[in-house]
Amino acid sequence: MVELFPKVIFTGLLLVALVIDVRSLRLPNRVVFLIIGAFIICAPLRQLSLDDTLVHLATGAGLFGALFAVALFGALTSSLPLGGGDVKFAGAIGLWLGFGHPFFVFVAWLLILLVALIAFIVALAMSRQFPFVMPLTGIVWVDDVTLGTVSIRKARVPFGVPLALAAIAATWLS
Repeated sequence: MVELFPKVIFTGLLLVALVIDVRSLRLPNRVVFLIIGAFIICAPLRQLSLDDTLVHLATGAGLFGALFAVALFGALTSSLPLGGGDVKFAGAIGLWLGFGHPFFVFVAWLLILLVALIAFIVALAMSRQFPFVMPLTGIVWVDDVTLGTVSIRKARVPFGVPLALAAIAATWLS
């Protein structure tokens, strides 16, 4: 029963983050700090040794660093709408999961969800030619941006959703 408590807490916080991200396209620092604080409180309940805790810290820092690099590249090239909240959220998820079986389950589910999201965005982009696709845009915000004489459709995506769903899958399937 004690081992179930941290999973429930983590899942609840992930669901809160997911709802906030869908509604506002933001992942506030307070949610990320709650996840980190809950990890600190739940680490003894999970019976993590000092070595395990250090591995969890390294995994969180590594995931944060990797997504920070991706977000920086996206910001410099204007190609990927990945924000700072997503980066911090991923770091907090890495902190919880550590490097091992749950982390690999997380990466597998994240890749599956990202492929689905990319397919969804492609369908959204095609919706200009195929208006029947437009009602499917409930989770992707669309802005029509005019650059000179060219009008483009820009999708704003809550990346916290696939991150949270993959972390929930990793938590309960590991």
